[in-house]
Amino acid sequence: MSLLLWIACGTPSAPSVVGGEAPFRPELTCDPAAPAIVGEAPLRRLSRVQYANTVRDWFDVDIDVESLLDPDERVGTFASNLIVPVSRVTVTQFQAAAEAVAAEVDFGRITGCDLLLGEPRDCAEDFVSAWLPRLGRRAVALADEADYLTIYDAFAGEGHTAAMRVVLRAMLQSPWFLYHHELAGPDSGGALRPLDGRSVASRLAFFLWAAGPDDALLQAAAEGELDTVEGVQAATVAMLADPRAARGIGQLHLEWFGVDRIDQVEKDPVYFPDHDQFARDEMVADLVDYVDAIVRHGDGSLRSLLAARHDIGRTEGEPERVGLLTLPAVMATQAHFQRSSLSLRGRMVREQLLCRVLPDPPPNVDITLPDLAEGGTTRELVEAHLADPACAGCHLLIDPIGFAFESWDAVGGFRETELGAPIDPSGTLTGTDVDGDFADAGQLLLMLADSGHVEWCVTRQWMRYALGRPEQTDDDCSLSAAWDAMAQPHDLRELVLAIVTSDAFRMQRTP
Repeated sequence: MSLLLWIACGTPSAPSVVGGEAPFRPELTCDPAAPAIVGEAPLRRLSRVQYANTVRDWFDVDIDVESLLDPDERVGTFASNLIVPVSRVTVTQFQAAAEAVAAEVDFGRITGCDLLLGEPRDCAEDFVSAWLPRLGRRAVALADEADYLTIYDAFAGEGHTAAMRVVLRAMLQSPWFLYHHELAGPDSGGALRPLDGRSVASRLAFFLWAAGPDDALLQAAAEGELDTVEGVQAATVAMLADPRAARGIGQLHLEWFGVDRIDQVEKDPVYFPDHDQFARDEMVADLVDYVDAIVRHGDGSLRSLLAARHDIGRTEGEPERVGLLTLPAVMATQAHFQRSSLSLRGRMVREQLLCRVLPDPPPNVDITLPDLAEGGTTRELVEAHLADPACAGCHLLIDPIGFAFESWDAVGGFRETELGAPIDPSGTLTGTDVDGDFADAGQLLLMLADSGHVEWCVTRQWMRYALGRPEQTDDDCSLSAAWDAMAQPHDLRELVLAIVTSDAFRMQRTP
């Protein structure tokens, strides 16, 4: 059966205004009459996923970046290396990664150069002139090409292929490849300068494909097609239609809800013997497929993303799952070694869908849960926990939300009982514009799908991912326009178009 047929065609509607109150509007410092401003964009390095996807797209080579490169820094939950400086260890890791890629590249295939018909030096020249601008995502001067040909000449005595591998290793260790360098166009005398076309192409590709731009996008940039809002819109529509967008938009959601670290979340093999690497990979694939079915092939609505009923990840005899958050990958990531976790799951909703930052537990608080065979059900433990004044302040915000997801165990499997007691998934949502009681996850997710707080938070999360940095007050006008574009039709594709045409995405502050 087609994946698209698994998504419910209709989701019950709910009122968008609760209790007759006016719809939520964020308080922003945006002054539409003032000159446009945007936040500062620090220089940052490629993430591990961006590195791996880029070399896979260009060279059809897969490398184990998790073993070669240190974990990425995070902007919220998103991977973005913009603070920690490069160390000797980092340089050594980049060298090892470049060597791993170069060792696997078929130079005859990627260059089309037949050494039986031409001179090896000519093949090297062709390779450098073709691949230096691709990997560097910029126009390249002849002097730069000459530097790499000097490297080739120095190693040519070891054979053509060996010298070519050294040249490629040098390209892959260049700052032009490893960093998100974003160059501005001519200074117009204002507070902002538009990014040049190749920088816009790079931002688009790393946002939508989680990889560097391809030849077609770089060519469009060189011809000035990305210098206008209309050109960026047209390119974005085409890029969303490309299969690589499933990977890019999927990666956004994997990082957003912490699923990109699912391999680091250990589960008790006694209780969950089938939770192996194959099962985890299937969970991740299910999430990417679900997001793709909604955003690219479905109605694109936030409501469907959060609350559509579907069969993805469902086990035999299980009722339909509801939305993104009940997928096994999310439920397993937001759980403990043996038990589900009301706190982790409730905190996920507060922080990732409502953008409320919650403090970590005090260092003197014991958060260790008893063994599954001891101490009662998770709900019983948490209800006792909520009675403790030292814990109640934060946990009253998160644990009642977590009750909604108790129908799924520590590996995201559906259940109707825990330790013989029936599951009670009811709870109460507070501190939002859609407060109220809910009977289960389906009802809670419908409430959240109609929340202005959620729409505003989703706008901020997607903007953070697209820019690779936290939003700043100077981004308020760009955020406001993006939120307005998405909030009216509730369409995530409109949100993408608003982000990529915003000043924050297309402009740079004048130094």
